[in-house]
Amino acid sequence: MDSASINLKVSHEATFSIKCPEDEEDNGITGIISLSSGDVIVADNQNNVLKLFDSDGIYTFSAQDPQYTMGITEMSGEDFATCGWDREIFFWTVRDQKIVQLDGGNEVEHDADGIRYNGENFVVLHRFDNAITILDNEGSIKDKLVVKEAFGKRINFGFEIQLDIAGNIYLPCVEESKGVLCLSLEGDCLWHCELPGNVGGLTFINAVMCVVSTDLKCVHLIDSTSGSYLRDIIGKTDLEEDPSNICYSHTSGNLYLTFNVWGKMKEKVSVFSIS
Repeated sequence: MDSASINLKVSHEATFSIKCPEDEEDNGITGIISLSSGDVIVADNQNNVLKLFDSDGIYTFSAQDPQYTMGITEMSGEDFATCGWDREIFFWTVRDQKIVQLDGGNEVEHDADGIRYNGENFVVLHRFDNAITILDNEGSIKDKLVVKEAFGKRINFGFEIQLDIAGNIYLPCVEESKGVLCLSLEGDCLWHCELPGNVGGLTFINAVMCVVSTDLKCVHLIDSTSGSYLRDIIGKTDLEEDPSNICYSHTSGNLYLTFNVWGKMKEKVSVFSIS
């Protein structure tokens, strides 16, 4: 682990709203990603739309979402994919500052809560079934993992999932298994990092992982190789509400943090700079 990764400095830059005049319901952010351009996509499932913002949070475009989206993942360039409780995976791209749905789609067996892609495989989280579906590059199902216990503990998943280039899967855990669980694509339990609060969003910054504590109002930093806790990079004094989803942009160097869908900041995204 290099010292630069451990000693990351974080500062709050801005907070922007995803609320748009055409919204018919209160906002509820269930996913956020940054594309290679630096643009940000937000899934607002209370209004069934995907919203496009630039790296500074300036609103650009909305696209109607055909399902109750729960998960979203960047793919390559301006392409991304979504999943949801209609048990579908849909594929999208950004063209001329507009979100366009691509032809095709794939069904999965259970309600889908999270999705990630690493250039070779997709992993889809089904938290109510303690299951993970693994799909190939075309979206065809390859395997399914069921994880109910690990390291002597019953596992209860949160609403997110992460996947690295090596094929390791990272899962947020809640209740008695609070922390982050790391699995191989074959289902081997590699490590479990115990943390004091329930875990929400996960994102990578180089070799470290930012881990949202949804009930302690903070973001932890852990070593994604060993699962060791390093420190908190965002603390309780930095946040007004319980955080939820998180993503990091390698293009802009910004960290984007969303908030509980039932809280007073449910339509807000906070932007932090990383140095």
